[in-house]
Amino acid sequence: GARANRPGASVVVDAVLCHTGGPMNAKAYQPKDMMLAFVKKLTAAMRAKGVERVLFQAGAFSPPPGEQLSGMTSCMATVLVPVFGIGPMVKDNTSVIEYLS
Repeated sequence: GARANRPGASVVVDAVLCHTGGPMNAKAYQPKDMMLAFVKKLTAAMRAKGVERVLFQAGAFSPPPGEQLSGMTSCMATVLVPVFGIGPMVKDNTSVIEYLS
């Protein structure tokens, strides 16, 4: 967390929580690698300041690193991703997970 000893003092950060996202509409999700580009810039800035931990929250249709979605989640994703038009967002979030792992 962030710590400061007195008002106006420098803040020390030892972790970053990233809970952000773009539009869910596939046509509006531009550029296609929006989150990946953001996270690459974020992690570069973190490294420059010695911050080593980031918590990235992605949606349920992005599998954990090195894994696949479970059976039921995979079935839901097959139907709901195209219906909601979130294919580009899911692909981008999955790319971030792979980058961070």
